[in-house]
Amino acid sequence: MARFDERLGWNTDVPGFTAVVGYLDNGYAYGCTLQATTRWWNGLQSAVPDGSTAETGARTFALSELMVVDKVRGTGAARQIHDELLRDRDEERVTLLVERDHPKVRSLYEAWGEWFGEVLPFPDPPLYDAMMLWLYA
Repeated sequence: MARFDERLGWNTDVPGFTAVVGYLDNGYAYGCTLQATTRWWNGLQSAVPDGSTAETGARTFALSELMVVDKVRGTGAARQIHDELLRDRDEERVTLLVERDHPKVRSLYEAWGEWFGEVLPFPDPPLYDAMMLWLYA
């Protein structure tokens, strides 16, 4: 819970922060626009094209958390929350991190966007895959 509070606090202080909460306690999602000074890509372990991690404060929305409760999994609630969170975003792309150790969740996100690289985002993390979804080309 402390890690969640830390990450949520980091997001709410960043311009472009947005959150969506589902009704009937079914879930939530939140994220923010990556700023030019972001540390989001600091733990990148993979080679990526030059300039692909340069942030402007308007280029990339980071989807930090998307969660639905067990009773609504498989009903489309997560997709509704996701779509509402990303509706009308001005950024050209969205990124999220998914733990390698959760293959079922990772496989869902493989259909969501493209693999971007491996990231170790915190001092004591598991390995994450950074995924990228292009909103505007």
